[in-house]
Amino acid sequence: MKFQIIQKNLKLVNKIIFSDCYYEWGWTLSKFSGYIRKYKLDNPKKKILIHTCKENKALYYDLFDENDFIYYKIPDNGYSNCYDFSDDTFIKNEIKNLQKKYSNYFIYNLRRSRCDKQVFSGCDFDYNFSNNEDIIDFACSLINEKNYICVFPRYRKTGNTRIDGRNYPYWQELFEIIGDKYNIINCTPNIKYNNIINFQHNNFLAVVIELLNYCDFCISSQSSGTILSNIMKRENIFIGDDIERCEILENPFKIKCLGIYSQNYNLSPEEFAKQIIKFEKEINT
Repeated sequence: MKFQIIQKNLKLVNKIIFSDCYYEWGWTLSKFSGYIRKYKLDNPKKKILIHTCKENKALYYDLFDENDFIYYKIPDNGYSNCYDFSDDTFIKNEIKNLQKKYSNYFIYNLRRSRCDKQVFSGCDFDYNFSNNEDIIDFACSLINEKNYICVFPRYRKTGNTRIDGRNYPYWQELFEIIGDKYNIINCTPNIKYNNIINFQHNNFLAVVIELLNYCDFCISSQSSGTILSNIMKRENIFIGDDIERCEILENPFKIKCLGIYSQNYNLSPEEFAKQIIKFEKEINT
């Protein structure tokens, strides 16, 4: 009944604000943005605004004009609380401000009404940045006409034990082992490693998406990078403790996605490197 009510409300209104308050772009990608992109394509006459943070803009960018975005700033404790679905003062205040300023819009609050295939007709992940030469040129400057792989060396310090416990501590050691074999591009912002290519950009995620269009394969720990690799149809190998989730449940196009199980994320870099080289051989045969 809840889904039917939401569908009815969406059909009745012509002005909608989709409020994306996940902060963490992996969850926004897997739970929300694809549905909204498809809804936008299916309803070109409706006025749709996106309430999001600038860090997540690329997940909608190519289908929306700049004036269609309403930005919020991620709170200081945002990433440590982004998975908490209890009442959040920040989110409640954001929604309240939207209701005051955009009183003639129907506001779809993700925290209250999660996206679901029972509400929406499907997802769209066909990103196209062809109208933004800066993103394409920047990505090309990193590639420099060479074959390359993308890595997502997740390492967070949020103070949340559950989140921080999924950090892999041996990324630098791994890159020292495989750095001479592969041209490696770091696709995680605000963290640098030796022996690979690091970069910064004001639309970082858009550059990453463009890079994934042409890379040979991806390496990650179980997180946003794995989900994005699957959605961008790029073979990938990851280390994690919930293999089925990434290999199957969050792999809509059934891409070759290999999880290396490590309950405490303490797999030796030597063993991880062996598994990566073996994986490369499998996808190239």
